[in-house]
Amino acid sequence: MYALRPVTRALARASTSAPRLAAPALARGNATIAQAAAAEHAEQDLLRKSQTNQAERTLRRFWKTVGIKQDESGNHTITLDKRNLRTPGGALLTIPGEKAPLALLIANEWENQEKLIKPHALPLTSIAARAIDALSDPLLHEQVRLELLKYLNTDTVYFYEDEPHQLATLQEAHWTPLIAWVEETYGVKIEIFRSVLLNSQPGETREKLAQVIAQFDPIKLAAFERAVMYTKSFIIGLALVERKLDVEAAAQASQVEVASQILRWGEVEDSHDVDFQDPLPPPHPPPSLVLVPILSSTPTNEHERKMSGRPHKQSMSELKLRRLTEHNQRLKEDLARPRIKLSEASQSLIRYCKTTKDHLVPSVWGPVDKRDDPYAPQGGGCCAIM
Repeated sequence: MYALRPVTRALARASTSAPRLAAPALARGNATIAQAAAAEHAEQDLLRKSQTNQAERTLRRFWKTVGIKQDESGNHTITLDKRNLRTPGGALLTIPGEKAPLALLIANEWENQEKLIKPHALPLTSIAARAIDALSDPLLHEQVRLELLKYLNTDTVYFYEDEPHQLATLQEAHWTPLIAWVEETYGVKIEIFRSVLLNSQPGETREKLAQVIAQFDPIKLAAFERAVMYTKSFIIGLALVERKLDVEAAAQASQVEVASQILRWGEVEDSHDVDFQDPLPPPHPPPSLVLVPILSSTPTNEHERKMSGRPHKQSMSELKLRRLTEHNQRLKEDLARPRIKLSEASQSLIRYCKTTKDHLVPSVWGPVDKRDDPYAPQGGGCCAIM
């Protein structure tokens, strides 16, 4: 054996002792990183709690009473402890005198805010603020109209199907009367489509309906915009703001496909039944009570009596009672609706797929006789005229 020189022995000792010295240093480094990460997380949690507390303080109800004030020109403003309510843009939230029921309902929204302000529970305030801050500008008014007209060519109520029969029945019940109403009321032609490809309404129809919505005042256009965005239908939104449909009928017309699936396969628990519930929790008024008065050009005698002869709190109680009555009725209808378990619906769908031939998939179902093929060219004789 060869003896190691002193320098070599020193290097060997250094190489063997290095790991033993590095391990404690690495452990200390990991501990330092972990401590820093924990401190950072604690700081972030503290910041989040501070922001949450600050948001809660900001959104807390700060008023005791809600009122309606009428100025010399007959317009109405909402007051919170005699302070005027303003829009997010800083403008005074003013409701025209001929739309007094809308002012009453906006006051009801703010009266029913309990401990914290919930923006989603202020739909009418949102519509009125949208009208004042944006749609009062003629340029923005025109831009919004052009955007809404884009829904005209892709409106769901134009696209009909013959099968399944549940869908065809609902389309005939909800969509056909709407199309007939539009054609008769505005003197236009509405085309019905059987395919989603390359479809559009006549130019005359588009121009006429563009002229119709150009006459909408800012509040009516804001309500129309909200209805179109929610239903994804220009025709349903138009029928709603023109009071051809109430809110319940408009919702049913926009949910025809979902309703046909329920009729065919049954209701799926914890899915469809959730959609039927009122999205606004108590004590907010139901949609059928909320949206119809927005478009009223003249206050009804009942609302005039409420505004002049009856105290404000009594009218709020009447609104709450009507909301509870309608909500209870919807719950009764929901309990009476037939239901089906998810497993049963899945098995039914599987059976349908296994037993119903798809003529577009011959690799699975085999060749299809021309007499049974609904997509085969129809005609007789020995030749066809092109």
